[in-house]
Amino acid sequence: MNIPPAYIPAMNIFVMIKRVKIGGRLTRRVTEVGEVYMDGDKIRFNTVFRWNPRTDTHESYVDKSVLIRQISDMTGKDVDELLREIETRAKIVNWMVKNEVYNFEDVSMYVQAYYTNPDLVLNHVFGKVSEVESVAQV
Repeated sequence: MNIPPAYIPAMNIFVMIKRVKIGGRLTRRVTEVGEVYMDGDKIRFNTVFRWNPRTDTHESYVDKSVLIRQISDMTGKDVDELLREIETRAKIVNWMVKNEVYNFEDVSMYVQAYYTNPDLVLNHVFGKVSEVESVAQV
C-alpha cells in the first residue's frame, strides 16, 4: 500500500484490488478485505475476506473480526446478531446480482429501503409478496 504510515491508524478497513488473469483474459478482483486496528501502540491488520483464485470465490473470516467485536461493545448487540445481519445483507446483495440489479440508482433504492423498512426489502427479496406489489413499494 502506498499510504503514509501516519494515516494508517485513521483507517478501519482496506480493500485490495488486483488485475488477474481468469480464463485467458485480464480482469480485476477484490483479493482481500481487511481491517486495521490498534493493539496498544502497534498497528495490526486482520484479513476478513480473501479471494480464492482456484474457485474464483471469496472466503470469509468475518467471525474473527476485531471490528465486529468493537461494534458489539459499542452497540450492545451480540456478536452473533451482527454476524446474522451481515449474512442477511450478503443474501440481499447476491439476490441483486442474480437479478441483474447493477444500476447505481436501483442499488441505492434497495439500500435506502432496507434502512427505512428492512421487512419490505426482505419480503421482496425472499418472495413473500408479489413482485408487482413489492416493486411499487420499494
